[in-house]
Amino acid sequence: MTDQEKKFADEYVMLFFHSSTSTLKMMVNAARYAGYELSADCIKAELFSRDLLERKDINEYVKAEIASFRAKLSGSQRRNLWNLISNMTIGEPDENGTYTVIIPH
Repeated sequence: MTDQEKKFADEYVMLFFHSSTSTLKMMVNAARYAGYELSADCIKAELFSRDLLERKDINEYVKAEIASFRAKLSGSQRRNLWNLISNMTIGEPDENGTYTVIIPH
């Protein structure tokens, strides 16, 4: 897996746990974050991103990362963390690819 592909996969995993958007939107956002130049045509951008995530090495890495995260926390810890995460709002990435996370009080 290339560095760019790993960046895509890591971003997808982060979005998987922190985003309430559709899987397609998460894939496209992860591809953009990783620096892929996507078509302005939404369907082409989605197809490219889906093909990227479905690559065997990337898909296996993503599944392993998600399973690893889930294995590190007990059921109640996951529930508490999920409740906290689900109340967060994630803004759009800035020019450096850094997200602003807003945690309500």
